[in-house]
Order: sequence, then C-alpha cells, then structure tokens
Amino acid sequence: MHEMRIPGVRRVEIMPIPPIDDNTEYFPAGPVTIGVEWRHLDAEMVMAEFKKQNRPKEEIPDPAHVYTEEGVSFHVMGDVDGKMVEYIRFDCLAEGPHYHYICYARDFKDDTNHAIVGGIDPLADGEAIPWALERLETRLPKMLAFAGRGDLASQIEGSAEYKAALPNAAARAKSLVANPPF
Repeated sequence: MHEMRIPGVRRVEIMPIPPIDDNTEYFPAGPVTIGVEWRHLDAEMVMAEFKKQNRPKEEIPDPAHVYTEEGVSFHVMGDVDGKMVEYIRFDCLAEGPHYHYICYARDFKDDTNHAIVGGIDPLADGEAIPWALERLETRLPKMLAFAGRGDLASQIEGSAEYKAALPNAAARAKSLVANPPF
C-alpha cells in the first residue's frame, strides 16, 4: 500500500474535489499544466462530492460540521490519454492550508485511487502561497515521482517552459488574493 510515514501526513481514500474550471486559469508548463484557482468550499459542495464518489454513509460528514473555506489552490496536472489529470495540489486556504498527492490505481500496482494529504503549518512554514510556490520551483519533480508520475518528474527538471510558467502562476495567485472573486 502506497503511503508516507510522516507525522501529520495521512493517506485518505477520498479523492479531492476537482478544480472548478470557471474559477481556474491554466498555465501550460512544458510537461505539466499548472492551474491557479480561487477555491471556495462550503458544506453543499463537500456533501455533493462525497455522494458523487459513492462514499459509505458513515463516511459522509454532518453538514453542520463542514465549514466554509476559501483561498488560492495550485493544481499540477499531467496528460493521460488526452485528458488533464491532477497529481499535486496546494490548497492555500485561509483556515486550513494543506497539500495533496493525488494517486491513481493505474500508477500503483495492487492499490486503489487515494490521496496523501499534509498540512501547511503557517507558524513553521510561513504563509501558504509562498511556501507552495517554493515547492513548485524546487520540489515538484520529487513530489510527482511520489504521486506515481516519475515520467513527468524527469521531464520537468531543466524544462524552460516549466520555469517560464511559474512567474505567471505566481502573478495570478497574487491577483486573486488582492481581488477575490467571491
């Protein structure tokens, strides 16, 4: 079973809510695409996603305990048979910033679709957006390899297109923080 044994990082069998295209600007970045989204989550959206994934009734949270959250998300996507598929996400949300390795059964022998989620500690790590941008710049190949896409990882290293896209993604995130759409 694919997992990471680090305190504060956990495997979950629930796949994250996909990016909402109307709220996301996509930046081609060589072997990947980086989506920058203003993410607004509320109980209705979370409940709909749990039901869409056919989660067992006991896993569906009480809507009264799901709080509204918003902020910038960075989505790292790769092509699979002509379709963009998300592999890494940084949710730089106001109350609960975190990141996801999004893993698919097709990339891991004898495993299921799953995500590995870690928190971003604002006290130890600093603000979430600069932290995420630093990871996109310096750690993405290792992160993609862990998410099962070593092929994309090797293509990013030294990619001029990838390096050129990062300032555009950063500028979009800054713009969204300055002028949230919701």
